[in-house]
Amino acid sequence: MRPDLLDEILQKVQRSRRRSRWITWTVSAAAAAVLAVAALLATNPAQFGLTPLQVPGMSASAPLTMTPVVPSSFEATVVVTGQAWGTQVDMTCTYHEEPGADEAGESGDELAMYAVGSDGTRVQLATWVARAGATASPSGSTSMPVEQIAAVQVVSADTGDVLLQRGL
Repeated sequence: MRPDLLDEILQKVQRSRRRSRWITWTVSAAAAAVLAVAALLATNPAQFGLTPLQVPGMSASAPLTMTPVVPSSFEATVVVTGQAWGTQVDMTCTYHEEPGADEAGESGDELAMYAVGSDGTRVQLATWVARAGATASPSGSTSMPVEQIAAVQVVSADTGDVLLQRGL
């Protein structure tokens, strides 16, 4: 092998190794900088004028207790979550055990969940059957933004009577 050819090959290998080390170091430094900034923002977002970390377009309320409008044999809580596309409503209803309800062959009351808009419009979100001694977890959604929802209601599907309500 010619000596000048060997020198040329060695120079190319050295250049390639230097370039490879430089790229590795640059990518590692950039990743470390991004992680440091993310950690800083996550630990104290208020220092930078930011609100605590949240999923964009999503804000959930704490479980809200619904108020009986008429005496009823159940109680419920509701969680209202604003989404970028509208509102998600999740409810938990607990029905009290009524002596003799199952023996009488009663199938339970059919109930419906409604979102009531601030303009008075009502949107049905879910329906279900109440069972004595059971817990139901109906959920529903609407394109109505959470800011436009005045109340969530549980209604008797048979009579249309409002049984429970929670204003927002």
